[in-house]
Amino acid sequence: MANVCIKRIRWRWLLSRFLVVLILLWVLGDVIWVVLSFHPPRLPLQRSPADLGLRYEEANFITEDGVRITAWFIPADEANDTHCTVIVCHGYPGNRSRFIDIAPALHRAGFSVLMFDFRGNGESTGRPTIGRREVNDLDSATKWLRESKPNSSRSIGVIGFSMGGAVAIMAAARNEAIKAVVSDSAYASLDRPAELTLKRTFGFLAPILGVPARITFRFMLGCDPKDVAPYRLVHLISPRAVFIIHGDADTKVSVEDAKLLYESARHPKELWIGHGVGHVKMFVRHRDEYERRVVSFFKRYIVMK
Repeated sequence: MANVCIKRIRWRWLLSRFLVVLILLWVLGDVIWVVLSFHPPRLPLQRSPADLGLRYEEANFITEDGVRITAWFIPADEANDTHCTVIVCHGYPGNRSRFIDIAPALHRAGFSVLMFDFRGNGESTGRPTIGRREVNDLDSATKWLRESKPNSSRSIGVIGFSMGGAVAIMAAARNEAIKAVVSDSAYASLDRPAELTLKRTFGFLAPILGVPARITFRFMLGCDPKDVAPYRLVHLISPRAVFIIHGDADTKVSVEDAKLLYESARHPKELWIGHGVGHVKMFVRHRDEYERRVVSFFKRYIVMK
């Protein structure tokens, strides 16, 4: 009888220790996952405008909070110069070479193009915040354009991808120098793609198993991710224009985010949803139509008549 009791106690002891270890691994795994998401590897620049036959110049500017941003400025050809610049904002993580293929179409249409690395990405300094402080980077880009390239930036448009699209909306809401925004695959608020990732990872247990990740995410971000919310600000862009692009097969940022952004915006606004298209894949899947629509949008809303 005594041996049976000892065995039961031993099994309970082992089971309790196993559960403790399991819980520690779960919590530690969640924390490490989120911390690493705020410290992504620096992705090297893959190409430069010269690889596409475009002349350009290197640029650097400092944000109001002291971050050095690196950029390329591609001047328009004198023959068809609109004296307008389109700023291209990459996603997260990434760098200014990630969406360089959009530059030739904009350049052919007579636009100058500015492409820069968000903080903590590419060759820029600072720490990434997945949209919260990156608005300062875009504000600084528009300021640099107006001070350094006044003849090329009589009017400014922005095209942003994923996080870059969210940043473009939030920046334009407070910066009237931005006359039109194209937002491709942007989140409506930062908590939404975070919750989507948790559901994809933990399934129906996400509300419970995602608790450590949510707490860590909020701590690393420095605020509630619900407060990084382009959909609450997009209406402030009006009477300037916004064009929302998204794929309905996006598993990183739900197409419902695009619908929420569009519903929250005021006119003039446009919406283009691609069937069966994943995250920031509209340009790849529908390149000719994408270039035509984006160029037409910017010609309507930023080129001075």
